[in-house]
Amino acid sequence: MSGFIQMAFYPGFDVSPVPQMYFPASYLGQCTEFFDIPVDDKENQNVPPMHKNFKTEMCRHVIARRICRKGVMCSFAHFPEELQAPEKAFWPRKPQPETTANQKTKLCVNYYKGGSGYCPYEHRCQFIHPADGKLYQERFADTVEFQRIKEAHQKEIQALHIHRLQGGPKALQIEVQINLKIREFNKSHPSGPNYYDLHGMTRMGADVYIADILKSMVRKNVKESRIEVGRGNHSSNNFPALKISLLANNYDGCSLVPLPNNDGVLVRTVL
Repeated sequence: MSGFIQMAFYPGFDVSPVPQMYFPASYLGQCTEFFDIPVDDKENQNVPPMHKNFKTEMCRHVIARRICRKGVMCSFAHFPEELQAPEKAFWPRKPQPETTANQKTKLCVNYYKGGSGYCPYEHRCQFIHPADGKLYQERFADTVEFQRIKEAHQKEIQALHIHRLQGGPKALQIEVQINLKIREFNKSHPSGPNYYDLHGMTRMGADVYIADILKSMVRKNVKESRIEVGRGNHSSNNFPALKISLLANNYDGCSLVPLPNNDGVLVRTVL
């Protein structure tokens, strides 16, 4: 078998016998730290260098108790004894730049809306992850985490509306509770700067909220804000009652008009 050397041990492990295996001589040329086997240097030059994090993490297949098809050629550790500290990882490639021009400028697709919430590249991923702190928070409204929180909030509001519509002495109290919860959600989980989502609010609650938003805009010297009211797709008869009610009111000192490319959002401008 030309170009191959027979071995009966895994490199880098305790010398425990395993079934006999054949490895290319070019591969064994990288194992001279463990075995004194002469190999042609010219042949060894064609072997691609291993990455700097070689054997610094456990293989995910081994962790999941699955078979790793790469076997001893896997770049990740299969046994705790294989783990190496990053600064001591063997077979490092030549120094490479740590960052690229686009690194950490976009949200990882796995954490974007509709994503799984898990990235197999973990901290090695070049895109923004929850661990990136401020960068992640700046894009939080686009994340799958925000999507799940918002869906849970909307389900809670819907459940309260069902109780409110049943009538009874607590109906008004439940209405106040609904409007307060929506205001609190906008404060703790804003979809953007000066952006307010009124989905689920009653007309009474929306009128009071709009007036309070205007006061806040004047106090903070904010000229424009956006009010999301929806198109009425989830209302009875698909009628956008809240939107029509707000547009019918005359608010002193400001204008309120639908967003040209999304009429479910109203743009409020301080005059």
